[in-house]
Amino acid sequence: MKKIFMAAVAAVALFSACNQKPGAVKANLKTDIDTLSYALGLANSPTDEQIKSYLMQAGADSLYVNEFIKGIKEGLSVGDDKKEMAYQLGLQTGLQMKTRMFQGLENQVFAGDSTQHLSNKLFLAGFNDGRKHASQLINENGDTLYAEKINEILMPLIENMTKKANDKVYGEKKKASEEFIANIAKQEGVKALEGGVYYKVISEGKGAVPTASQTVEVEYEGRLIDGSVFDTSRGTTVKFPCNAVIKGWNIALTNMPVGSEWEIYVPWNLAYGESAQGPIPPYSALVFKVKLVNIVEQK
Repeated sequence: MKKIFMAAVAAVALFSACNQKPGAVKANLKTDIDTLSYALGLANSPTDEQIKSYLMQAGADSLYVNEFIKGIKEGLSVGDDKKEMAYQLGLQTGLQMKTRMFQGLENQVFAGDSTQHLSNKLFLAGFNDGRKHASQLINENGDTLYAEKINEILMPLIENMTKKANDKVYGEKKKASEEFIANIAKQEGVKALEGGVYYKVISEGKGAVPTASQTVEVEYEGRLIDGSVFDTSRGTTVKFPCNAVIKGWNIALTNMPVGSEWEIYVPWNLAYGESAQGPIPPYSALVFKVKLVNIVEQK
């Protein structure tokens, strides 16, 4: 029973209690309740460095450790006042909306422009209208759109705003990618594949050619058009289905005999398109050096 209880305590701990220093105040532990209360405090006690890290990750500032501790102290008291508890839960929900939903969406539809923001006022107007089953949004057929059908207009709006922002911010990147592929197509020894994918043979294998549904084993290196490496198998092989990769890879692999090593040139629309992918900006044409080692036997 003791082991089960301690596992439950560990599961609910918010922070690691490892390497904690003894508290400056000596506890007066007269009863089991006193001991349990104090032990829970120890189990959930972070260091100042952990608090600073948490605040930074949450979008706050590492300077405000004392304010964070003050908030915990007040939050513990709130649980005894149901009205205040409801207010605090609403406060937490609004904070999460602002720091998670708003920030993620703003980064997308404004292409990282930190000077532009969604409207708190209009968000609340829509929020309150939704509670009353009211709406100011009407589709092209004249139908009023409520929360259950809002994606009919919301998703296309997000996609359109994202495209406009990306075109504005990454327009030169798109132009450079298209010019790069056009120039590659003119080079000696470069061959064309479906959809505008090009390749150059480094060494030609004589094995079988995989189908889109098969799993392959490859070595590879991926570069941006400026030559910087964004991904590599680091001299080892990796396995994946041909139909689980970007379209440009799928096209190349299903034309590539086992044993071949090619340099493959993928236009942006057959790579990650208008979206960023880690170190890969939107509208990026990509260059891959790929060695097709094997077709994995299908079970």
